[in-house]
Amino acid sequence: MPTLRHTDADDRAGFTFRSRLPLESRRSTLPFLIDTLRIKRSLDAAVERGELYRYELGADLLGNVFTTDSTWADEDAFAAWVGTELHRRIMVKYGDRLGTPSFERIPARPANVG
Repeated sequence: MPTLRHTDADDRAGFTFRSRLPLESRRSTLPFLIDTLRIKRSLDAAVERGELYRYELGADLLGNVFTTDSTWADEDAFAAWVGTELHRRIMVKYGDRLGTPSFERIPARPANVG
């Protein structure tokens, strides 16, 4: 599957959040792909509101692993998005179908660092 991405060339403050979500069963792959498109629409809305600067949603279909990489304006914007009904519903739906997920937060680089 091609990577779904929205990029923003501006070098703004914020932080990056990355996740790796391995599905345990191939039976979950197609439904998860469909839900990924719902997530994409929600992320697009966050971009429009200025809460999210950029994102990438990736899928390794052979490995049955989905990845995210997103740069948020601040913690409040990220927490608000994670708390949406859509995100909560999808996480509940697949929570017991995931292997061990991994998450990484990368703080913003100060503007004066080259």
